[in-house]
Amino acid sequence: MAYKSRLNSGKFRIQIRVKGLKSISSTFPTEKEADAYAVRIESELNSIRDAEKAKLPIDMAALFRTLHPDLKKVVQLMPTFARVLGEVAGNELTLSRLIDQFMFQYEKKDPNIEKRLKWWSIHYGHLLVNEVSEDHVRHGINKLLTVGSTGKSPVSPQTTNRFKANLSSVFEFGKNKYHLKMNPCRFIKSKPEGKGRKRYLSPDEQERLVLAAKKSKWNMLYLLIMMAITSGARRGELEKLRWCDIDWELAQAHCKNTKNGSDKILHLTDVVMAELKKHRNIGNGLIFSGPNNAGAYDFRMEWMTALDHAEIALVNEKGEKLVFHSLRHTFCSTLANTGAELHEIASLAGHKSIQTTMRYTHLDNKRLSSVVIKTFEGLGAGV
Repeated sequence: MAYKSRLNSGKFRIQIRVKGLKSISSTFPTEKEADAYAVRIESELNSIRDAEKAKLPIDMAALFRTLHPDLKKVVQLMPTFARVLGEVAGNELTLSRLIDQFMFQYEKKDPNIEKRLKWWSIHYGHLLVNEVSEDHVRHGINKLLTVGSTGKSPVSPQTTNRFKANLSSVFEFGKNKYHLKMNPCRFIKSKPEGKGRKRYLSPDEQERLVLAAKKSKWNMLYLLIMMAITSGARRGELEKLRWCDIDWELAQAHCKNTKNGSDKILHLTDVVMAELKKHRNIGNGLIFSGPNNAGAYDFRMEWMTALDHAEIALVNEKGEKLVFHSLRHTFCSTLANTGAELHEIASLAGHKSIQTTMRYTHLDNKRLSSVVIKTFEGLGAGV
């Protein structure tokens, strides 16, 4: 039923209420235009009702294309059209446009997702969504494995998994918004994940590095390395920390918008808290700020100098390179080797899955040996 009203401005408003659906409303400068709008919407609603009652099959996709845009927005939620809207949208929408719409509403904090999806858009964005097949996705993955995203060097298998996962998120978004029927990424197995960086510091190396950092020309390196080893924070999390993020009473630091999109609490040791108090500042300035507070301090030179003074090889005999992220591995592995449970380590490190935590924890032989001896030392002793 259509309702017409005249506004104080002299314009005319049409409101049409449809049982079980949102009402439709629009304003027109003349009564003639308002009446024509009401007639069209009601006529199209009658066509939909007749199609639902028809004994012979009706091409609902074709009917949907003829509807007024205002009516399309309302009836797309009807079961009658939900079955065909995926076909309609998929035959009208390009992958590039779908990616743009996905990124417009994306709120998580993966810093690389835009770059990865841009790659898919450049190479396959011209295709209609319904044209994108498993073969296209496989072809894309193989291209990444051979020439990489820049065309200069191949990417790792685990990186192609991220490219595929991001594209899959786009199709899932399309299924929810446009009733797309298929997500071609769902049928392609992920590549086996590598074991990740294995390098982590032994207790002796940790002591030597901390001592070297304390003698650094940059007076914040000691605090930075201590927080990295004892809290497991990522480099980016530490560089974004501000003085207002420190809870001095609870000895905690609040990391906002971390890599996995959630907030995280760092639990700080007494030594770290004492060092923080030496440099304590008021306000929201960065803790590890550069000159003139222009962003985070670039400590690469001081890091290399500290490694040299600590006599820690940048690349060990196994060919494993030590990077700042290795301190996060050190945090997880040290906890594991001192008896912490995997779920505890995962929570402290901010991992969403135990599988990720297992890649970060490296149990040494002494720890494994002690577990066996402690568990079975009494077995057979009295025989």
